Amino acid sequence: MQDTKETKAKTKCSKCCKCTKTKETGTKGANTKETGTKNVYSITITLVDSKPKIWRRVEISCDSTFFDLHHVIQQVMPWEDFHLHCFTIKTKGGDKIRISDPFIGEDSYEDITSEEEALLFKYLPDAKSIVYEYDFGDSWEHEIKVDKIVPAKDGVLYPRCTGGEMACPPEDCGGICAYYEMLEILNGEDCEDKVEMLEWLGGGFDPNKFDINDVKILK
Repeated sequence: MQDTKETKAKTKCSKCCKCTKTKETGTKGANTKETGTKNVYSITITLVDSKPKIWRRVEISCDSTFFDLHHVIQQVMPWEDFHLHCFTIKTKGGDKIRISDPFIGEDSYEDITSEEEALLFKYLPDAKSIVYEYDFGDSWEHEIKVDKIVPAKDGVLYPRCTGGEMACPPEDCGGICAYYEMLEILNGEDCEDKVEMLEWLGGGFDPNKFDINDVKILK
């Protein structure tokens, strides 16, 4: 815990077998749309094994790509998009589909569907389960659940966040188990580990904090 947060992030990335490549960031493909003629998915994103549940609800156009959805998840949680990611879909027919940046599959025998070409409406109706994994080292898994399909409203900007609870864990804290160990240290008596943890965090951390007004989905 003596490293700075910047140093720790680089160290964690070097331990991840896939996150050593340069990662393009930004909001390419996730431009906000204003329309009253299309349908939108209402989707709930839940961090797996979080107790109480860390979740967000978003609305996104049905004709958006999985690349769009990736950037929406990154911003509403929020994560910092330092690492690679992958969507894994198990279909109702028993098939398994992986959707991500195609170069993830370059060194493996797995077929990867390009997230920039995969449209939500072509895959979500047949999905039995959808998991979005971010950071293959810490392995943050998010359950993606389609709640409903609703008509887009005139004058409403999509995608948008419509709800959520609990703060997102700090980037590179070690995964869900390490996150709760971190909270135990922060809630415990003063000790060297607590001082180092607070220094790494850059101050205090409130795991219960979520304000929908702080969510900004960049155009």
